[in-house]
Amino acid sequence: MEKQIVALLSGCLLMGMASLPLPALAHGGEDHSHDEEPPTPIVAPANSGIRWELNSPDVELLGIVSAGQLTLHVDKFATNEPIPNAKVELESKGKKLILQTDVNGIAQTDADWLNTPGHYEITATILAKGMNDLLIGTVKITADANSDTVESDSSAWWKFWGNLLQDTLLPRPVFAHGGEDHSHNDEATAAVDLPTAQDKPTRLTDGSLFIPKAAQHVLSIRTAIGKPQSVAHSITLNGVVVSDPNASAIIQPTLGGRVLAPPQGFPTVGSRVEKGQTLAILEPAASNTDKGDQQDKIAEVRSELALAEKNAARLSSIAGVIPQMEVDAARNTADTLKARLNALQGSLAQQPQPLLAPLSGIISNVNVTLGQQANAGDTLFNIIDPARLHVEALAYDASVAGQITGATATLNGQTLTLAFIGSSQQLRNQALPLRFKVETVTQPRTSPPSPLSLTGEGEQERAFSSSSSPSPVKERGAGGEVLLRQPTLSVGQPLKLAVHTRTTIQGTPVPASSLVNNNQQQPTVWVKTAAERFTAHVVNAQTLDADTLVITEGLPNSSIRVVINGAALLSQVR
Repeated sequence: MEKQIVALLSGCLLMGMASLPLPALAHGGEDHSHDEEPPTPIVAPANSGIRWELNSPDVELLGIVSAGQLTLHVDKFATNEPIPNAKVELESKGKKLILQTDVNGIAQTDADWLNTPGHYEITATILAKGMNDLLIGTVKITADANSDTVESDSSAWWKFWGNLLQDTLLPRPVFAHGGEDHSHNDEATAAVDLPTAQDKPTRLTDGSLFIPKAAQHVLSIRTAIGKPQSVAHSITLNGVVVSDPNASAIIQPTLGGRVLAPPQGFPTVGSRVEKGQTLAILEPAASNTDKGDQQDKIAEVRSELALAEKNAARLSSIAGVIPQMEVDAARNTADTLKARLNALQGSLAQQPQPLLAPLSGIISNVNVTLGQQANAGDTLFNIIDPARLHVEALAYDASVAGQITGATATLNGQTLTLAFIGSSQQLRNQALPLRFKVETVTQPRTSPPSPLSLTGEGEQERAFSSSSSPSPVKERGAGGEVLLRQPTLSVGQPLKLAVHTRTTIQGTPVPASSLVNNNQQQPTVWVKTAAERFTAHVVNAQTLDADTLVITEGLPNSSIRVVINGAALLSQVR
């Protein structure tokens, strides 16, 4: 009897185990791609509909067939931006559909003929503003994808016992996640086991993500094309904003005295002044004795001048009797005394001295109060021209100075373009001072974000986060960006510079926003491999400029679509 019970339990155990799905173990940190292999197929969780996609260099077309309803998502292939108001024509097996996308690039219609299993040669024509594209591909509709199977009572019974045995008696499989290396050279790569889930973001067992198109639009997932190329090697240096010695000034009195305000009052910090404008009035300090001595000298010179003028007039009346030389000497004496009298009457002890602005600019510092007693050499005002500023950086490798071609920096979403002026020939704290000139400040466009797009020729289009500048002088750049000739910088402000050199390195340029950290705090870049699939790559990155990084290791050696907006949100999908 005991043997029969054991046999019965063993049979139940084996039948329950036979009904269990085999676990698929995924591991990260390896690149199993091969150039000769076909493109990655569409990966979607179960119960999410029949999904197919057609691609071209300009358009990414995703179709979802569910319950006889066809939903199309029409997006830009490079940026993942929806294409609104696009006309879509689908042709297959003599049938033709004409659809119009909404503002989100989505179109829906009935398509019962796509529910029939088989292969469909689909031709799609996309007509939109500035776009006319033709997509051709084959879509395979499987029978099991369309059938809503209902399990029998016996199947449900055995699955119940199988799940019970799996939960109670069998060990649970352990799944690895991205960023760790669980590979073994002598083991084969396991297949990907898709979880049973609805149409929602899901992390697959190989570490990649299934992100439905609708969720991508909600999360504002944007991509850019990146391609390996040779780029200038850049180094990162710490710098500080300094004033241009030819565009800054300090106001100091040459004599001691009392400071008085001009008719319009003292200028305050942040006020703009023009060259020659009176900033303050200095009344030179003099004692009563000094004033008395000056009055005595004035009276003496005035008396001598009266006598000299009378003598010159008398000699002029007898000019024909006496030599002309005596007449000229008398006149010169009178003129000299007149000049001395004017100098004494207009002396500093008698007339206040105006303090004038030597250049146009902004008042950056004020050290003056009405009635203040100022000494010679005291700094009363500082004037800086904010449109002409320099940046000074320290390089601890003296050989860098001979390789510099320029630099960039980022401040409050603005990109500063810096021109290299030169380097000092004297070390300061064991470092070589480098001087750069601020040329332009690039302000972003107001269009949707597309921080970087790299084509095969290495062309770049940048857009930076919005920022404003007080009363800027604006010019349009070649890419439509606004160039501000009046940067919003402050003297003494620290900056992090990306200094460009003449040496080159090989890598894939990506925007700095595309680099995030995974759970192990490793630098990671998300790559879009299909319409709704994203994979994470642990990379090594170097700075290219203030907004761009160069990925030297970790990415495929081919053109890829890098996630530039929403990468941090992808890392949170579980």
